Amino acid sequence: MDTKTIIQERRQRSEARKLRNMQLVTLRGEGKSLQEVADILGMTKQRVSQIEASQKAKQEACTSYGFQFTARTAKTLERLGVRDREHARKLYLEGFLKAGTNLIGAKTEAEIRHWVCGTDTCPHCGARI
Repeated sequence: MDTKTIIQERRQRSEARKLRNMQLVTLRGEGKSLQEVADILGMTKQRVSQIEASQKAKQEACTSYGFQFTARTAKTLERLGVRDREHARKLYLEGFLKAGTNLIGAKTEAEIRHWVCGTDTCPHCGARI
């Protein structure tokens, strides 16, 4: 197999897993039991319970700041000890929450910038970022 095929297959598996997890959460939200969900999705009750716990933890982490962050951004803010939006704004304006610093990448910075500034423009020079 060539590299392109391997990458394509991994993406397909990842997308299938995401869809399965969304379906699991939806079924549980509709009031179905662990066993019913396990039977529908072809897995064990234990695995359904594990995935459900993982999805809940991820959702809580992503919304703990009152904003819908990706898990990576939420973990980064938690790791850096950011308390709230004003604290994040101060750190951002001082340059501590920029890409290339504190293991922050471009996508994480874009999410943080959108949260603290509400725009896609640089607070320093006004240029579109």
